[in-house]
Amino acid sequence: MKRSGQNKQMTSKNSGNKTRSKYFLECTHTYQAEILSGIQRVVLNIVRYSPAIAHDLDIEVIPVRWKEGSFFQVPANPKKWPHHKKTNSNISTKGANLQTLDEKSIQSEMLLNQRVRQYLCNVYEAAKSFWDTLLPFSPLHKFLYTPAPGFGLDAIMAFVAFTPAKFLLGIKNTEKAAKKPGTDTSESQKVMISPDDTLVLLDSSWHLDMWTTVRKMKKQGVIIGIVVYDIIPVLYPQYCDDHLVQIFKKWLVAGAKAGNYFLTISDAVKVELHRTLAQNKLLAGRGENLFASFPLGADIQDVSEDLSIRKELVRLFNDNPDVYLVVCTLEPRKNHNYLLDAFEQLWRKKLDVHLCVVGRVGWKIEATVHRINHCIYSGKSLSLWSDLNDHELVYAYKQAKALLFPSYAEGFGLPIVEALQNELPVLASDIPVHREVGGDMISYFKLDRVNSLVQLIEDIEQNGIPEQIRPRKGWQWLNWKQSSKQFLEKNVALCSVASKAKRYGDRDCEII
Repeated sequence: MKRSGQNKQMTSKNSGNKTRSKYFLECTHTYQAEILSGIQRVVLNIVRYSPAIAHDLDIEVIPVRWKEGSFFQVPANPKKWPHHKKTNSNISTKGANLQTLDEKSIQSEMLLNQRVRQYLCNVYEAAKSFWDTLLPFSPLHKFLYTPAPGFGLDAIMAFVAFTPAKFLLGIKNTEKAAKKPGTDTSESQKVMISPDDTLVLLDSSWHLDMWTTVRKMKKQGVIIGIVVYDIIPVLYPQYCDDHLVQIFKKWLVAGAKAGNYFLTISDAVKVELHRTLAQNKLLAGRGENLFASFPLGADIQDVSEDLSIRKELVRLFNDNPDVYLVVCTLEPRKNHNYLLDAFEQLWRKKLDVHLCVVGRVGWKIEATVHRINHCIYSGKSLSLWSDLNDHELVYAYKQAKALLFPSYAEGFGLPIVEALQNELPVLASDIPVHREVGGDMISYFKLDRVNSLVQLIEDIEQNGIPEQIRPRKGWQWLNWKQSSKQFLEKNVALCSVASKAKRYGDRDCEII
């Protein structure tokens, strides 16, 4: 198939050259996201490292986003994506003392803008949660939480408030700026994904109505790979937003019908996914050889005391030698109330320990946030940080006494790896995925007994960190480049199996 010069469409075949297998990575949500959560960080890192790795594997990787029934190429360098050109994680801390005054001023202004943006986003989400709780009507809930570009509050606010605010604050529209002469215009190119190419749904796509397009592509011979980070909304709906549960179930059914193969971020999720699809008769003959997992990466950052680390955070660790850190979004499945119950027991016993909670405020968590803010130990032995930047987070890892990770359910548990990389001992809830990630290097506590954690901390305070969970010097997890390599290798292997397997028919079914 020849390249069309009329509409700038990119085809999957290059005449005169050896044809390499093409893998299109869907990254719609991350491409336009302003605030990065766990999944978006995974997408960014895989897209960042894939081009060089793909060359070694003799394949071609093309990041794309979905819009109005078609896929469009986006820059292979995420730094050129909207809202990611100048992020906190890209500020180098090496040689910080050599910065000019202007450079420091620019960096300080960037940090301030990020904190203001984060604060306003938190206020906006809190307002939505307030009205949803006050007026619990299904149509209102859908209006409040339908993401743009679908019709809802986000779309209206983007039109009447967010876009004008960016203009008034002088924030550039990077997507439009990228289309000026002499700049990268690849995001404006529609891609034609041909038979025997592979489309990998890498991003959090459950809000996108793109399944008609995907099913059509599958019927034309395109191999469809589905990345599943977890199926918590199906297995533990009580911990999730009700609207998310419904749309995620529909997404999983659609993915099961359209996907040729599935890739998860842990063996634990792979087992849960295969079992759930089997129980709901959605396997359609697919064997376990069409399911695989790959580990997430974690890069060690060198952090120095520069202006990206607030003095208040430094003071917290200087004034409190026994700080126990918890890093995760505040949401029900993260189980913060378990920690509060445990530490209230420790505080009543006069133990001088500090609980430092790090994470943005999520959903169904109002009572827990109220409990933290109104606890008699708040501001003394208890603190909440919802806006730490990457450097401050690494600083906290390096200064804390131990990481606590009490989740009921996880897809992977990246903070466990990040803590170990920074030589911080870990105490985690005893669930399969934590055993998979932490192995015998961390301690585990039982979720049905708060005293299980209380006793672990009491023993640490009396006798020090147990030798068996002291982080091993020089221990390293896979970095993101290595993780991305495994991701691409697993896709190539799964694609090979899927291309030889029969085409799976569509069925009318739903998750029970």
